[in-house]
Amino acid sequence: MSKAGALSPQRLDEELWELPVGTVPGMRVPARVFADAELLAAIEQDRS
Repeated sequence: MSKAGALSPQRLDEELWELPVGTVPGMRVPARVFADAELLAAIEQDRS
């Protein structure tokens, strides 16, 4: 399991990323994010 605030996305396609189970405590299914590399970097820096 990752520490709070740390993402470990896996690239599935040019603009499709997957966050694995356990990225957030209690997370039981993977999450898919549609974003380009620039938006993904902004998401990783967002503290909200």
